[in-house]
Amino acid sequence: MIFKKIFLQTIDHNNSAGKMEVVIEQGVLKGFQNKTLLSNKPYISFLGIPYAKAPVNDLRFKAPVKHPGWSGVLNAISERDKCMQYAFRTNHIIGSEDCLYLNVLVPQVQNESNGKLAVMIFIHGGGFNHGGWSADKYSPDYLLDENVIVVAMNYRLNVLGFLNLDIDECPGNMGLKDQLLAIKWVKSNIAAFGGDANNITIFGVSSGSATVHYQTMSPQSTGFFQKAIMQSGCAFNPRSFNEDHRASAYKLANNLGCLSSDPKEILKYLKNVSVIDLVKETKFRDETDYLEYKFVPSLESDVVSNPFLPAHPKTLAISTIPIPVIIGLTDMEGIIALLEDRLNEFSDDDHITHEISKLFKNRYNTEALSKIKDFYFKKSNIGSETIKLESICHLHSDFLFCNDFYDAFDCFLKQNVTPVYKYEFKFDGELNAAKNLVFATRPVLRHAIKGACHADDMYYLFRSEVSGVVPKPNSPEHEMCKMMSKMWTNFAKTGDPNSPDLSFKWINASSSDLKYLSIDGDRTRMIQGMINNNRFRFWKELSESNKCCICSVVGRNHNNLNNSVGKMEVVIKQGVLKGLRNKTLLSNKPYVSFLGIPYAKAPVNDLRFKAPVKHPGWSGVLNAISERDKCMQYAFMTNQIIGSEDCLYLNVLVPQVQKESNGKFAVMIFIHGGAFNYNGWSINRYSPDYLLDENVIVVAMNYRLNALGFLNLDIDECPGNMGLKDQLLAIKWVKSNIAAFGGDANNITIFGVSSGSASVHYHTISPQSTGLFQKAIMQSGCAFNQWALNKNHRASALKLANNLGCLSSDPKKIDETDFLDYKFVPSIESDVVSNPFLPAHPKTLAISTIPIPVIIGLTDMEGIVALSEDKVSQFSDDDHITDEISKLFKNRNIDSETIKLESICHLHSDFFLCNDFYDAFHCFLKQNVTPVYKYEFKFDGELNAAKNMIFATRPVLRHAIKGACHADEMYYLFRGDLPGLPKPNTPEHKMCIMMSKMWTNFAKTGDPNSPDLSFKWINANSSDLKYLSIDGDRTLVVEI
Repeated sequence: MIFKKIFLQTIDHNNSAGKMEVVIEQGVLKGFQNKTLLSNKPYISFLGIPYAKAPVNDLRFKAPVKHPGWSGVLNAISERDKCMQYAFRTNHIIGSEDCLYLNVLVPQVQNESNGKLAVMIFIHGGGFNHGGWSADKYSPDYLLDENVIVVAMNYRLNVLGFLNLDIDECPGNMGLKDQLLAIKWVKSNIAAFGGDANNITIFGVSSGSATVHYQTMSPQSTGFFQKAIMQSGCAFNPRSFNEDHRASAYKLANNLGCLSSDPKEILKYLKNVSVIDLVKETKFRDETDYLEYKFVPSLESDVVSNPFLPAHPKTLAISTIPIPVIIGLTDMEGIIALLEDRLNEFSDDDHITHEISKLFKNRYNTEALSKIKDFYFKKSNIGSETIKLESICHLHSDFLFCNDFYDAFDCFLKQNVTPVYKYEFKFDGELNAAKNLVFATRPVLRHAIKGACHADDMYYLFRSEVSGVVPKPNSPEHEMCKMMSKMWTNFAKTGDPNSPDLSFKWINASSSDLKYLSIDGDRTRMIQGMINNNRFRFWKELSESNKCCICSVVGRNHNNLNNSVGKMEVVIKQGVLKGLRNKTLLSNKPYVSFLGIPYAKAPVNDLRFKAPVKHPGWSGVLNAISERDKCMQYAFMTNQIIGSEDCLYLNVLVPQVQKESNGKFAVMIFIHGGAFNYNGWSINRYSPDYLLDENVIVVAMNYRLNALGFLNLDIDECPGNMGLKDQLLAIKWVKSNIAAFGGDANNITIFGVSSGSASVHYHTISPQSTGLFQKAIMQSGCAFNQWALNKNHRASALKLANNLGCLSSDPKKIDETDFLDYKFVPSIESDVVSNPFLPAHPKTLAISTIPIPVIIGLTDMEGIVALSEDKVSQFSDDDHITDEISKLFKNRNIDSETIKLESICHLHSDFFLCNDFYDAFHCFLKQNVTPVYKYEFKFDGELNAAKNMIFATRPVLRHAIKGACHADEMYYLFRGDLPGLPKPNTPEHKMCIMMSKMWTNFAKTGDPNSPDLSFKWINANSSDLKYLSIDGDRTLVVEI
């Protein structure tokens, strides 16, 4: 069943029953009206929305699978079970394996100025082992009062969420992947609730904060949110990462009776163990046992498909895409270690020595452990109960949270691109629920130990039964709730936590100015320096080797523009790249080219026909100064097989000029055409001089073609669309690495011509590509074109199998009719394939496309490509023209060579391109959200290389047939060896300037216009189908 995505809020504010219905991709949801507790503001809650299939039976331990939807109306009015877990306080196993549900809470107020509400996605904490969202514990009343949408999800925990056997069937990090799928769900569906899919903030506390950190650094999460808030937790914390996940997995299997060391045998065994026994077996006695035997995030194997954590967190943090961040701690995090039974373990000097040794096992030598003990437990002070408790608190604060927090904070700072707001929460009030719980039976100590416990700040953002009280109007607690929710929602809306109604200004930190906000009610103020500066200096001196060294290396500027030899070095996650300086041919502007950068492993041997695997990197310096081979293909013009299977490389070309006002270049990713069967990028054919002259970064990649790129056997080992997935991996590479070249990872435009344009269209509709780019340009091709989709890929696969060897030993010329019968191009992927790029027909996927600004157009005489001499002979007389096609020639003088050629041209234009183009154009228009700029290119000049080639031996016809051939506009964007070089001030030269100006204006701002153009290109809409006719000095907007 196909559900049309609704981008407008379908809310009936006058519904007396208080219920609301919203239509999303999965189906219809009915919510329920509530009111916030303090302000009595109305909001709608949609509870228990399934975002993934139940991870049970064969799906246990696997990455989550998107929920297919439902028929009828889903009553989203009650919460679902938490994920399966051990409840420490009650000593019971609670929850369900069927737990992948989320909740959306929507204020019923006037939307923001852009008509959409900012969105905040909350990720609960609980040490990756317990917890879950519920309205009783995490009711976001205070946040809803500030007019934001709040979303919260449950995700798998403990062994069910983080067992890692290094195989696709149990890859590890399932809980993080659950979160990511929920975030993608929000990105895809939140517009239906009135939310802004391009203004999403993720936030969390404790391990929820660590998962926020993981989401900021995972290549899989790039582009799905715009801001992050991290409260008392990061991915570098010792409890947040398992350095030896295999030991944990094998220990669990052994304890449950499986003695095998074969991961697949272990998996088979554990799938048959009851979920109660699984969770019960993973209970740990104390934090030292937890550190040895834990199920938390871990590094994924190279053989795992689409790994969430393909490298160590401190490595991934190098290439994190910068986004605005709030990051902070409470002043007394370690109060959580002050439970009564815990204090006995610090009763005297010997016990203190023993406990410190346990905490820092295998991390420090005896001399260092002695220094730690002396620093925290001075002999003159340990006789005082209060001071001893504070010392125990500080020790646990630093070990469990603060030391690694400084590393994470430093990594964000060294990016030096987006603001980083640091805070310390020290308000100590009645809502400090975690502190109250620790000292529930010791009220005297509760007041003697000043400050806020780990996670106490959470209860000033959420109304919770845990705190046991509702803040009284105008009390310090009430004012604190308003202050916290105001700062957090200001940040979610604008990226800045400040507003005029706050009595202070929170200034973001920088590497040279480590200021932070001390949050303490009426005493809230800015403070210079590091949080806990003395303790910070102690650990810095003691643990210099444990710092995030790689971050400091990457922070150095390797882009030395004054390098006299013309070479440049850039550091990315894979390693160091050395490029070569060049100059554009017409304007003589300097740029640096980085050529032949591997973005994927060579798809050879066992990787042939598989989805691409990210390249692991290199040691030393990679000299990126020469192109690599095209992908394997049949070269029609030379009748030879050329290229290599080892071909997954990309190229980055960077102008050496003053950057834009935000200090970053817009980025344009070019996808070459060639009917998915031939071609590739080369500097000789596609040198982007004209685009570089306009100060954008240009990236181009090669991707697999023909059977190597598009054979589809409906299995993971040969899923189809490998070529499109190669493109996707290259786009992800750009998103992850382009900041190192000076590019803006949040301002990426993809563009292409012919099948390159169809590829662009596929990326706009594929769920896998969502959020990785911001704009698209489609030139003479779309996914709806009949040549761009194989509706019977099985027949093509079987035919190839029956003719084994034809790819390499029978390089016959394929005409379009044989091509349609025996083609390797994109196709729909099977339901059993993991992470399909095309899970449905393109016209189905286009229904729920996330709107982005688009330029889309054709040339006026696309079908000139069909006017080769041998092709024209097929239309030699009336007998060769079928009855159906003869209608096009009715009352036309087919004895006239020119008119006959024009008729053949129009026929092929419409059949191969135009008819389906109109459908694609209207799909974009019907979204009615972002601008759609339509054009027709009809300029006929000396650089029209495709037309020139068709009529190379027929110069009279070349000038008799007016207009531009398929792909001719490309040669006014790229300097190529086919058309040659335009002479200064000629119409061709001016056309190059005009085209590159419009295309790069659009890439920079989403608007192709600028004052130096003599016309204004007006975007089309459903009621006004205007387009730009591009024809040199005769360029104008045409009304239809």
